[in-house]
Amino acid sequence: MLSIVDYHATAPQSYTRGCLSAYAESLLHVQALQTHLAMSQRLALSRLHHRFRQTLYVGAIRNLDVSCRGRSLPASTPIWSVLSGRFS
Repeated sequence: MLSIVDYHATAPQSYTRGCLSAYAESLLHVQALQTHLAMSQRLALSRLHHRFRQTLYVGAIRNLDVSCRGRSLPASTPIWSVLSGRFS
């Protein structure tokens, strides 16, 4: 059985170049796929983060609306105590 070294030593030069070219091309495809995957992951995380922020904002507004009905708040009331519903 021939080893890789023996095979390359006995293979025609053009065939070896063709194999190396195909290997280099496949590496470029792998790199392109990795880049595309990384960009897709970043986009998905960005969308998830945006959705999470929207959910927090809408939840805070609903909480504020429910908590403040029929009450007047002093100007010194901290916003986080209002948003969490913990104010006197």
